[in-house]
Amino acid sequence: MRDGDPDTIAHANRDRAFEELVASLASGLIVAEGGDLDGGIEAALAEVVRFYGADRSTLFRIATDGPGEATGGDFIATDCWTRPNVSRIEGVIADRDFPKSLARIRAGESVFLDPGRGRPADAAADLATCRSWGIESLVASPLVADGRVVGAVSIGQLSRRRPWSDAERVQLATIAGLFASAVARRRTHLQLATARSRLEEAERRFRRASAAALGAQEEERRRIARDLHDDVTQRLVSLSLELELAGVRESVAAEVRTLAELVHGHSRRLHPRLVESLGLLGAVDAEVAAFESRFAGEVALIAPEDAASGDRVPTSIAGVACLVLKEALRNVERHAGAARVEIRISIRDDGLGLEIEDDGCGFGEQAPPSGLGLISMRERVELVGGRIRFDRGRLDGALVWAMLPSSPNPDPTGEQARRGGEEVVG
Repeated sequence: MRDGDPDTIAHANRDRAFEELVASLASGLIVAEGGDLDGGIEAALAEVVRFYGADRSTLFRIATDGPGEATGGDFIATDCWTRPNVSRIEGVIADRDFPKSLARIRAGESVFLDPGRGRPADAAADLATCRSWGIESLVASPLVADGRVVGAVSIGQLSRRRPWSDAERVQLATIAGLFASAVARRRTHLQLATARSRLEEAERRFRRASAAALGAQEEERRRIARDLHDDVTQRLVSLSLELELAGVRESVAAEVRTLAELVHGHSRRLHPRLVESLGLLGAVDAEVAAFESRFAGEVALIAPEDAASGDRVPTSIAGVACLVLKEALRNVERHAGAARVEIRISIRDDGLGLEIEDDGCGFGEQAPPSGLGLISMRERVELVGGRIRFDRGRLDGALVWAMLPSSPNPDPTGEQARRGGEEVVG
């Protein structure tokens, strides 16, 4: 044929139009990500319907688990685009309705059904279903991903019969390849979303269990503090008096009194009894004073001068702040090699701010050996809805930064802290 032959020109125009369709489909399906994939697939099916002048285009996936697995997996219609007044195909397509067609799709072969002419002759049940469903012609191509059939895409005519040429069936195979990639990506996205949901639920269960464990631990601390103060300390004091009355050497009685004072001091330092007794700022002063007695360097405490301001902080929040302070100072003492420590406390209407930093060796690339202490701090802070960060401070050493809410988190799962919190390192 000559270059100007109408058939040649028409053929070239059809090829060019199909290339433009493929480019458009590929662009829409590749750009779509995650939850947008559903919209991208539906838009692509609409383009296919318009391009071929069809009435309906449907995407199926093959279920790889469930009741249909023994027969190769059920075909489930997941996406469908129709012209106005044309019914959608939804749900599972039964093998009894399309036994030959579905078997061929599973084998990786394309299918063309022409009920008016009774073709193919060996698909009587499939053709009967088409007639009962009002389908005049139907073509379908398998979706193949990673070497296996994962579904199918079909194009149906209900208003009139349409003959599908061999060239058009090849075109549909190309289109099916694009949909196969999208279906595989959607399956991966759903698997990731399911895994993420399970992980989040496991984290919520873990945090609820942690909250219960921490609550039990706090109650145990209270009990031990009461026992030390009300029982052990009192017995030691009584014993020292009895030793004096019995004429035992003064040094022995004095040692018992010293032991009683030591036990009494431990009972006061047990959280949260110290907070309950002295309030937030009083407990902080006591903790810092105890640290100063052991630390050879310089300690600077910057806190509100009005002790009453600490009374506004709920005991549970103040207790968490004291725990963070105690653990941070313990890390300084054990690991930092610091000469200066700065502690800053701010109390505002929206919460309690706490910073502990030193001029020591810092956290470095890895968390310090007391990693369990960092985990404990983080868990306590997040369980009340706070935020925490372990970083390098302006003194060029370690910085522990925490922001605690003005009231405890009513849902102790840490979700609020993870959504809006600072990055937690270590």
